[in-house]
Amino acid sequence: MVEERRKKSGFKYPDYLDEEKVMEKWREAVESASSLISSIFKDGLVKMMAYRELYGKLKEKGIDYDDAEDVVSEAERKKLIYYDSKTRSYNWIPEERRNEEMCKTEQLEKTIADIFIERNAKWLHRDELVRGLAGKGFSREDIERAVYEAIRDFVVDFHESEDMFRLVPKDERVRMGELRRLRKLNSKKWFYEKMVREHALGSES
Repeated sequence: MVEERRKKSGFKYPDYLDEEKVMEKWREAVESASSLISSIFKDGLVKMMAYRELYGKLKEKGIDYDDAEDVVSEAERKKLIYYDSKTRSYNWIPEERRNEEMCKTEQLEKTIADIFIERNAKWLHRDELVRGLAGKGFSREDIERAVYEAIRDFVVDFHESEDMFRLVPKDERVRMGELRRLRKLNSKKWFYEKMVREHALGSES
């Protein structure tokens, strides 16, 4: 309804805020994540790269920041790289270790889902989720990894303001990445419209 009124009024977003163009570019970027990251890490010749450097190299390849986050997440899911929070860097994962890493992620994410199911809970506070993981015998390092990967892979939806987690049904997870990207776009659209309105009011005075 809102979009229809905008079209009738002749309102048009610039290309960088046009939903169809933005989402098409995002999908292309995510689909090319493996080849992009492999080329940046030179198929493993580069073993480690700082956070800023990796995002800078993606920008050089025409990937803007919002898309770059999802490109990196997809490369993590494919087990090409992993993030080290202590050094704020990404590390290359040798091919022979990737299957093992995938199995580890599946185990951690299944355990998180099991904790929600065991407690018959739609929402869990971070403290309760962490206690649940610790009760399953996981180390502090594995717990940090489990929470990080569950958020990344849309196993849980994290509400930062309340430090609460919601278990995402499996059939919703594929759509979650797209919805997250649309939320970022809608936020930028809101600021753009605000700027246009303020400029129009300034011109009238």
